Formats: sequence, structure tokens, C-alpha cells
Amino acid sequence: MRARRCAALLDGLPEAVLEIDPHGSVAGCNRAAEQLLGIPAGRAAGRTLEDLLGCGLPDEETASTRGWAPRDDGGRIPVELAAGPPVAGHRLVVLRDLRARLEAEERLREAHELAELARRGRTEFIANMSHELRTPLNAILGFAEIIRDQLVGPIGNPLYSEYARDVHDSGSHLLQVINDILDLAKVEAGQMTLREDLVMPAAAVGTCLRLLRQRADQAGVALVDLTAGAAPVGLLADERKLKQMLFNVIGNALKFTPEGGRVSVAIEVTPEAELAIIVRDTGIGIAAEDLERVMVPFGQAAAGLDRPYEGTGLGLPLTRGLVELHGGRLRLDSTPGEGTTVRLVFPAARLRPAPTAASAAASRAAG
Repeated sequence: MRARRCAALLDGLPEAVLEIDPHGSVAGCNRAAEQLLGIPAGRAAGRTLEDLLGCGLPDEETASTRGWAPRDDGGRIPVELAAGPPVAGHRLVVLRDLRARLEAEERLREAHELAELARRGRTEFIANMSHELRTPLNAILGFAEIIRDQLVGPIGNPLYSEYARDVHDSGSHLLQVINDILDLAKVEAGQMTLREDLVMPAAAVGTCLRLLRQRADQAGVALVDLTAGAAPVGLLADERKLKQMLFNVIGNALKFTPEGGRVSVAIEVTPEAELAIIVRDTGIGIAAEDLERVMVPFGQAAAGLDRPYEGTGLGLPLTRGLVELHGGRLRLDSTPGEGTTVRLVFPAARLRPAPTAASAAASRAAG
């Protein structure tokens, strides 16, 4: 009576279940197992798992094992076996049909391969496009510069010189956009390399502020250098890329800070011995729901065609990629109407003691 109740319970389960006797042979199976194997219980009884599925019971250290269930129609079904603890020498084994899971895994693998091919294709396209665009742009810039500076003689109408300056400025801007796109593609493809050297962060900040001072004055924005009291430490970094990050972040701060506002740059060593370069502005700020968007290439907080600020939306994503290439991170905090703070944080492993005057002199003498 008890055996019949157990058999009825097993038959009511949706999972395929085999009963294995103390000798490792099939003592019985439920209806779900008959359907999965495609054979009646009588034909499965007395056969070992190795004979039936090509695998043994999972041991105590292995939660499950895999095998193949042959069917009378000649097909084979991948199955996973999970065994319960022995009771009076018998064990129940649950079979799970793996076809759906394996198909999903295969689709996922194919999707990854397609995504990788698409990424490589995009990187190659951007590289080729950048090369094709930069070649004529360099010629345009060169001739515009010759005309602007009247290197081969005076221009009859001064407006032509002004137009040539506009052509040169527009071409320079377009060339910078192309370079940013190419750099971002290299970062995303893992093809960007660093030319590391000992850099003094305060000196790099000072250089960028001097070059951006005229832009700040024209915009009526105070540009403040707060690095004078910074800890005298050096940074193992790619100096050109560090300055590129600073230009992007400080330039963004100037662009989004209205007249009468303030942009400051500071340097500090954190309690975790990391180096943080901090750019703060009193600009328009970014809403919380837009913080993620501005970190996506070509994404901007004001994304409509009527947005009041020009730009490609490449600055912050490229800067994040470059700082992460150094093993660091970019942190963005902002409040609409109050301003934005951007932190470029470099790991402690990149900090170095600042060279003394004596060591710098010795290094120059050795070189």
C-alpha cells in the first residue's frame, strides 16, 4: 500500500525521477521519466545509469552530473542528474532536460560573438573614417593658417582674413572631435596604451589653467587654482592623457558655468592614499536622472536639438575611460542650479615622492 502511494506521488511530479537500487540499477521511474526517455518503465528497469545515460551517480562532492538520454527514435537528449540521499539503499535521481538551457547558452554565446564582431567592425570603421577625415582637414587647416597670417602677401579685403580665421577655428574643432572619437574607440577596444612617466599633478593643472584662462575671461568666469597647498607628490601617468582629462573636465565646467560663476581646481591625497584632482564649478548642475546619460558617449543632459550648449558629449566618457586606463575612477556629483564636482581619483600605487631640487639636478646631469 505504501509502495503504491509512493509510486502515485512520483507519478504526480513534473520532474523525471528514477529510483536506483543498491546495485546501481534502475528499480523504477515515474511517468515524466518515461516521457523524457521515450521508453516504458519496464524497459528501463534493471539497467544501470551508465548503460542508460552514459554516466554514473553524482558523488557527495558533486551536486549534479550530466549525461545523454537515448530515445527509441534514435535521438539523444542532454540531461542533468541530481541524486538525493540513500534511503534503505535506494536513491532517487531527478533528471532535467537541458535542451532549453543549452540552446539559451548557445544563443548567448552567438550573441557575444556577434557583439564582439560588431565592436571590432565599429573600431575599424572609426579608425578608417578618422584617417580619411583628418588628412584633408590638415590640408584645410594649413592653407587657412597661411591665408589668415597672410604668409604669401597681403589680402585685399580684411574680411577674407577673418573668414580664414573662422575656417581654421572650425577645422580645429572638427579635428578635435575626430581625435576624441578615435581615442574613445581605442579605449573601448582596449587598444589605448599609456606612455607612463613621473608627472607633477600641480604642474599639469597649472599648464591647463594657463591655456584655458582666456576662455574663462571671455566667459566672465573666475578660474581658480587651489593646488598651491597640495601635498608634494608625483604621479606615474601618461602626461598627455592626464592633460587631456583636465582640459575635458575644466572645459566642461567653464562651458556650463554662467557669467559671474567660479571654477576651481584642487588636489588632495585621500585617507586611502589615493590622489584626487577635484574640479568644482558653480554652474547649472546636472539632474540626478541625467547623471548616467552624460557618461554615455554622445549623451548630454540637454539632449534635444534645441539644447543651449554645443558639444558632442564625448568629454566625460573619454575622461572616464582614460582615468580607468590608469586604474583610477571618475566620480561625478552635481546639484541642479548649484554646480558640479568632478573627481579624478588615481590609485595609491601610482603615487610617487616628489623629486627634490637636488635629485632633479642629479637626474638632469645624468641625462
